[in-house]
Amino acid sequence: MRQLPHLIVLLLAVAGLVLLAGCSDDDTGTNTNLAKGKLSDPVFQALNSSLYISEGYANLLMNFGYMVGDSVIGHAENPGVKGIWTESALAAASDSIFLTYHDDSQYWYLYYRHADDSETLVIEDSVQYFHGLTPVQWPDSTQWVRINMSGSLSFVEAGGEGNITVGQSVSLTRSLAAPNVILLNGSDVFDVDIRNYDHGVTCGYDLSMTGTYTNIALNFADEEECPSSGSYVYRGSAAMECTGDPGFSLEDSWTIATEYRGDSVRTTVENATTRWVFNEPCDDQGQPALRPTLRRK
Repeated sequence: MRQLPHLIVLLLAVAGLVLLAGCSDDDTGTNTNLAKGKLSDPVFQALNSSLYISEGYANLLMNFGYMVGDSVIGHAENPGVKGIWTESALAAASDSIFLTYHDDSQYWYLYYRHADDSETLVIEDSVQYFHGLTPVQWPDSTQWVRINMSGSLSFVEAGGEGNITVGQSVSLTRSLAAPNVILLNGSDVFDVDIRNYDHGVTCGYDLSMTGTYTNIALNFADEEECPSSGSYVYRGSAAMECTGDPGFSLEDSWTIATEYRGDSVRTTVENATTRWVFNEPCDDQGQPALRPTLRRK
């Protein structure tokens, strides 16, 4: 069985803002009143950290949709194969997980809950498959042309350290004439209220963002290949307050736009006063200096 492209999530995160370490661009865009930003700007670094955390949970939700897809397709082709809804998927005896099919909506529905002394995570996901224009319960991995996924995630950390909600609706489409080219479209929305501890700096983040994915072209034959085209854009507000060195507070509206250009990725970040523009080789990612770490007390 050919797996669904789990690394779509990784490609979106790795090629996006949160791992940027490429060359700054001199392009000032259409609004010449915006100053050119530097990667070392602490405001940019704080936004980078908050988006890294937020995207991680949005990607977790999307990954659950892909796991449902693999389980359903795998069960359809090999009925004796166990899916992710088995007890082996649970981290603790108190966790809950089940997957069921709704005949009326023609969607698979997943519910997952993990809770311990430090955190509670709840994920609900719905997945639908199409052969041509017809929804099917048991898809054939060689015949599906569309997969719809929509879901929600809620994460609450004990002691008021974190509260994250994510909503998401995406689709994967392909033509059977060119089955290795998959287009990702859709949107997500996340609200984040969380504290982050990194390199002696403590930051509190309050974000409300909406993201849009547009025709992101993925290679089904090579899951590690970057998208050849397409874009995604985040828009919304972010309030940040950091103590330490440096310390600052900021509340502003932001737009973060990423465009895939085959062997490169272009990202533009803007707030009311500043624009950061970066070009990144798609095969030169994974810069650990820009990867913030979420640390609990």
